[in-house]
Amino acid sequence: MESNEVKLVNLTPNTIIILDDGFEILHEIPPSRDRAKLYVQRERIKTLNDNIPVHRAIMEPRNVSGIPDPEEGVIYIASALVAQAAKRTDVLSPDTLPGREGPVKGPRGVSGIRGLQSWV
Repeated sequence: MESNEVKLVNLTPNTIIILDDGFEILHEIPPSRDRAKLYVQRERIKTLNDNIPVHRAIMEPRNVSGIPDPEEGVIYIASALVAQAAKRTDVLSPDTLPGREGPVKGPRGVSGIRGLQSWV
Protein backbone atom coordinates (compact mmCIF):
# COMPACT_ATOMS: atom_id res chain seq x y z
CA MET A 1 0.00 0.00 0.00
CA GLU A 2 1.34 3.40 -1.00
CA SER A 3 1.78 6.14 1.60
CA ASN A 4 1.34 9.82 0.76
CA GLU A 5 3.16 12.43 2.83
CA VAL A 6 0.90 15.45 3.31
CA LYS A 7 0.39 18.22 5.82
CA LEU A 8 -2.79 17.59 7.85
CA VAL A 9 -4.67 20.66 9.07
CA ASN A 10 -7.33 20.00 11.71
CA LEU A 11 -10.22 22.46 11.27
CA THR A 12 -12.18 21.03 14.23
CA PRO A 13 -11.98 22.41 17.80
CA ASN A 14 -10.53 19.17 19.23
CA THR A 15 -7.29 17.23 18.88
CA ILE A 16 -7.87 14.30 16.55
CA ILE A 17 -6.21 11.14 17.81
CA ILE A 18 -5.81 8.41 15.19
CA LEU A 19 -5.76 4.91 16.69
CA ASP A 20 -4.68 1.56 15.28
CA ASP A 21 -6.78 -1.60 15.59
CA GLY A 22 -5.30 -2.25 19.04
CA PHE A 23 -6.26 1.27 20.21
CA GLU A 24 -2.63 2.43 20.22
CA ILE A 25 -2.11 6.07 19.23
CA LEU A 26 -0.70 6.39 15.72
CA HIS A 27 -0.94 10.14 15.30
CA GLU A 28 -2.25 13.23 17.09
CA ILE A 29 -3.45 16.19 15.03
CA PRO A 30 -3.95 19.31 17.16
CA PRO A 31 -6.59 21.86 16.15
CA SER A 32 -5.44 24.78 14.02
CA ARG A 33 -6.52 28.35 14.60
CA ASP A 34 -8.97 28.05 11.68
CA ARG A 35 -12.38 26.42 12.23
CA ALA A 36 -14.53 25.00 9.45
CA LYS A 37 -18.20 25.79 9.93
CA LEU A 38 -21.39 24.87 8.15
CA TYR A 39 -24.50 26.99 8.05
CA VAL A 40 -27.38 24.65 7.22
CA GLN A 41 -30.10 26.41 5.30
CA ARG A 42 -33.54 24.91 5.57
CA GLU A 43 -36.29 24.87 3.01
CA ARG A 44 -39.84 24.05 4.07
CA ILE A 45 -41.16 21.31 1.82
CA LYS A 46 -44.24 20.01 3.61
CA THR A 47 -46.45 20.26 6.67
CA LEU A 48 -47.60 17.25 8.67
CA ASN A 49 -50.77 17.17 10.77
CA ASP A 50 -51.56 20.78 9.82
CA ASN A 51 -48.77 22.33 11.90
CA ILE A 52 -45.53 20.28 11.91
CA PRO A 53 -43.09 21.67 9.34
CA VAL A 54 -40.85 19.30 7.37
CA HIS A 55 -37.64 20.92 6.15
CA ARG A 56 -35.01 19.93 3.62
CA ALA A 57 -31.47 20.72 4.76
CA ILE A 58 -29.40 22.55 2.17
CA MET A 59 -25.71 21.84 2.61
CA GLU A 60 -23.77 23.33 -0.27
CA PRO A 61 -20.21 24.66 -0.59
CA ARG A 62 -21.58 28.21 -0.31
CA ASN A 63 -22.74 27.33 3.22
CA VAL A 64 -19.23 26.35 4.38
CA SER A 65 -16.74 28.79 5.89
CA GLY A 66 -13.32 28.57 7.48
CA ILE A 67 -11.64 26.23 5.00
CA PRO A 68 -8.56 27.79 3.39
CA ASP A 69 -8.10 27.67 -0.36
CA PRO A 70 -6.68 24.41 -1.71
CA GLU A 71 -2.91 24.09 -1.34
CA GLU A 72 -0.67 21.44 -2.88
CA GLY A 73 0.25 18.76 -0.31
CA VAL A 74 -2.29 19.91 2.31
CA ILE A 75 -5.31 17.93 3.51
CA TYR A 76 -7.90 19.68 5.69
CA ILE A 77 -9.83 17.69 8.30
CA ALA A 78 -13.33 18.83 9.24
CA SER A 79 -16.49 17.22 10.56
CA ALA A 80 -18.20 14.75 8.23
CA LEU A 81 -21.05 17.18 7.52
CA VAL A 82 -18.67 20.03 6.70
CA ALA A 83 -16.54 17.76 4.49
CA GLN A 84 -19.62 16.51 2.66
CA ALA A 85 -20.98 20.02 2.09
CA ALA A 86 -17.57 21.38 0.99
CA LYS A 87 -17.44 18.93 -1.93
CA ARG A 88 -13.65 19.20 -2.15
CA THR A 89 -11.11 16.42 -2.62
CA ASP A 90 -8.74 18.03 -0.09
CA VAL A 91 -11.28 18.05 2.79
CA LEU A 92 -11.61 14.81 4.76
CA SER A 93 -13.22 13.86 8.07
CA PRO A 94 -12.23 11.56 10.97
CA ASP A 95 -13.11 7.98 10.02
CA THR A 96 -15.29 7.12 13.02
CA LEU A 97 -17.93 4.84 11.57
CA PRO A 98 -19.40 2.50 14.21
CA GLY A 99 -17.84 -0.93 14.37
CA ARG A 100 -19.50 -4.32 14.70
CA GLU A 101 -18.12 -4.81 18.19
CA GLY A 102 -19.68 -1.73 19.79
CA PRO A 103 -18.85 1.94 19.75
CA VAL A 104 -15.65 3.18 18.15
CA LYS A 105 -13.09 4.38 20.68
CA GLY A 106 -11.45 6.78 18.20
CA PRO A 107 -10.87 7.30 14.51
CA ARG A 108 -8.77 4.75 12.62
CA GLY A 109 -7.86 7.28 9.94
CA VAL A 110 -9.62 9.82 7.78
CA SER A 111 -12.21 9.37 5.06
CA GLY A 112 -13.44 11.45 2.18
CA ILE A 113 -16.61 12.01 0.29
CA ARG A 114 -15.07 13.04 -3.03
CA GLY A 115 -12.08 12.25 -5.16
CA LEU A 116 -10.07 9.85 -3.01
CA GLN A 117 -9.35 7.92 -6.16
CA SER A 118 -7.28 10.88 -7.39
CA TRP A 119 -4.57 10.28 -4.79
CA VAL A 120 -5.10 6.75 -3.49
